[in-house]
Amino acid sequence: MRLHPMHPAAWVLDQLRDAGWHIDDLLAFTRASTLVLAHRDGASPVVLKPGSAATTSWPNSTRPPARPPTASTGTRR
Repeated sequence: MRLHPMHPAAWVLDQLRDAGWHIDDLLAFTRASTLVLAHRDGASPVVLKPGSAATTSWPNSTRPPARPPTASTGTRR
């Protein structure tokens, strides 16, 4: 996916490409959030939120597995 170079999301997609991602689709772009459908070579597409710790802190080879959701310990009334 290629955007016009003056589109505000163009630099976000360029940053992801530089990090080794292949962009499939720009799902959302607002002042508060960007969501991108992208994949790496040989991997299934995933939804990324650029700038979040999940996309910037860990290279794919060392990224820990996703944690399963935990059950709530309290009850709401």
